[in-house]
Amino acid sequence: MPKVFWPIFQHNRHLVHDLPVVGASAIEFWAKQRYGAAIFLMIVQQTYGGFLNFYPHLHTLVSAGGFRASNIGWIPDLDFSREESRYELMLAWRFALIAYLEAAVTAKVLRSALKASELMQILEIESRRSWNIFVSRKVPKRIVINHIGRYIRKPPIAQHRLTRVNEREVQYLAKDTRHRCLTPVTYTNKEFLALLTPHVVDRYCNSMRYFGLLAPRSKRLLPVVFDLLNQKQKSNPSRLSYAESMMRTFGENPFIGRDGSVLQRIGWIEPTSVT
Repeated sequence: MPKVFWPIFQHNRHLVHDLPVVGASAIEFWAKQRYGAAIFLMIVQQTYGGFLNFYPHLHTLVSAGGFRASNIGWIPDLDFSREESRYELMLAWRFALIAYLEAAVTAKVLRSALKASELMQILEIESRRSWNIFVSRKVPKRIVINHIGRYIRKPPIAQHRLTRVNEREVQYLAKDTRHRCLTPVTYTNKEFLALLTPHVVDRYCNSMRYFGLLAPRSKRLLPVVFDLLNQKQKSNPSRLSYAESMMRTFGENPFIGRDGSVLQRIGWIEPTSVT
């Protein structure tokens, strides 16, 4: 999205949570109109740039092919990389985001120091501009999983990039994407906390969202899709127990005592009142 929208979403955090839906609707609309196809679609949302600036964007993973429901078939290649396709995707994304923000202004749920007429003027200007669109090359599923897995639970900055932390200041290596290098920057602890806080994910908000054929409402179609692809659908892995999760994450079994004996539950203790 254009840079002018970044502060709008930063000051209206409740609108940020709808961005994956807006982005997914644009891509699904394009696939439906161009090919009459439903697609696999996963979106991971991020809000930070290399300098911890507030930069809302979506990491979007789309299947190379799509399911055609009209005559029950699988389209092997939707060809997202064509110049015409990129232009159409840009139009769909631009229209979806502008329409969403216009609705927010009209419903008076968008807070801003600007007047509603000024916000509408900004939307009008941006609706006439050509937005940048990037479609990466096709990659195997394993590479996708390894790449996107880093973003789901990843903090905005890796610990190894914190080069100095003391009672007064924090220095870290910022990622300068323009010059393709790491640049040391220093902030007071208060300034660093102010930079970091907006990127903490709100409670009950998922890092990854599923749309298209992966949406819950489309699960009944998955057996048909797997048959068309001559693939066997794998069952969901069993949920790890508390002890197994702790063992895998921290290498310690919480039900093994310090003397090596196995702890067993024998009951619970009545709470006592604090005086």
